[in-house]
Amino acid sequence: KELTVTHIMSTRLTAFAAVITVAGAIPPLNRPPGFNWGTLGGMTFAHVTKSDVFNTTDLNLLKKYQIVQFDKGQNSASMPYATLEDRFIAAARQVKHANPKSTLLMYLNGLIDFPSFQRLHNVTEANETLLIKNSKGVLVETLAPYGTFDMRNPTMRELFVSDAAYGLSSGVVDGVFIDRANWASRGLLELTNGTVPQQKSLEAHGWEAPILRSLIDAQTQLFRDLTSTLGPDAIVLAKETGGGAPFLDWKVANAAMTTDTFCSSYAPSNGPPSSLNKPWTTPIQGHVAGWQAVTIQTMNTSTFVECQKACAKRNACEAVQYNTEIDRCWFLNETYNERLVCMNGTGVEWVSNREAPASSTCKADAPNISYGYDPQQCLADMQTVALAATRGQLTESHGQGPPGDVVSRTFTIGCFLVAAGNYSYFSHASWLKSGAWSLAGTQWWPEYDHPLGEPIDPPLAPASQGSPWKFSRRFSSGTSVTVDLEAQRAQISWGI
Repeated sequence: KELTVTHIMSTRLTAFAAVITVAGAIPPLNRPPGFNWGTLGGMTFAHVTKSDVFNTTDLNLLKKYQIVQFDKGQNSASMPYATLEDRFIAAARQVKHANPKSTLLMYLNGLIDFPSFQRLHNVTEANETLLIKNSKGVLVETLAPYGTFDMRNPTMRELFVSDAAYGLSSGVVDGVFIDRANWASRGLLELTNGTVPQQKSLEAHGWEAPILRSLIDAQTQLFRDLTSTLGPDAIVLAKETGGGAPFLDWKVANAAMTTDTFCSSYAPSNGPPSSLNKPWTTPIQGHVAGWQAVTIQTMNTSTFVECQKACAKRNACEAVQYNTEIDRCWFLNETYNERLVCMNGTGVEWVSNREAPASSTCKADAPNISYGYDPQQCLADMQTVALAATRGQLTESHGQGPPGDVVSRTFTIGCFLVAAGNYSYFSHASWLKSGAWSLAGTQWWPEYDHPLGEPIDPPLAPASQGSPWKFSRRFSSGTSVTVDLEAQRAQISWGI
């Protein structure tokens, strides 16, 4: 019976790919990056930023990856007056020299007018009609204090595509990574159906529903223009924004990153500690804000019984009833021994095995409340990876978490492996130092060198009957993987 379910899942994926292939032309991946199933390392990418030029140690690391792409801070110290496009090209020359087979992508933001991209910003600064203004004539901001490209304007799209072509004309850049590819869809969703804080934030930055509706089609048209101009050999990667927005850019781009946090979460917004001896987390009622920033989606912790149920699904969790009036749910992080607590009632209390700083405050509207792990989003991202592979398209799955936390890293690796196909690429970045998009947060994990082999089972094979959250997969090396999205745990038995 389980094999029948697995067969149905595989058949549905294949049939769906066949339908969309007939329905319309899919942008081809004519020159894919290197890829092999021998080890997980054969299907990895690195998204990095370093303010200075790469040294020998850096290059020895980066040359291991099949794909390397550069973010906004690249060469900011070594080339402070250069436009960011030229800084990217300089970095690409270094990596391409270290490994001529590397596939290198240049970062561009599809909406935000960052001044460091001088080839774009110098033009928009002289011509504000290229930026979005609302019905009151006020410049709209996606990220304050920067303006927002008006991709509804063909002149703006032409300028943007020309900038992308400039990078590829260097001969060392193989494609582009377009951030906020479908952001207008998410913005409209949040403005019309989101939480009050989401709506107020968008309104404060000048956004209006009619603008977002018209911008959705414009963002799609931008990818048509990029794909047409850059040619069939270029990689045009759409960096999706998640948040429930539909993923439709596969129709106009040959590559995608599903979300910032593949089956993981950002560090809480107050950031990782400068010293691991200092407590820093702000617990939030009904949530666990910590190294894993876990959000309990299907359970409330307003009663002790519910707290116990939630705890039972997590390792290193201790449910403690403080007294008859206050129920507490303790989550103990295995890696750094940080004890956190959710408390019912109107207040939230800091509880730690280390003394909390006097300045600590607990806010019910703390920003990290939206950055928790979401099993539904994790499953959606895994499905996107599996479907893209059936279409012959490239995906990047960017997980992140605390350094040294093998449990969380194993989970993101497991989720990737049960979904991956040809041209599915993976990265797990560290939160510490400069963050998950930096060279400092990039490591070649031991798991990257373990034997893998071709998959024996299809993607997303159910691990047990009656559970939509459990999946398993076997590989030709003997490696086997089982993941439980609800419990946020994975088991990987590596082959030999």
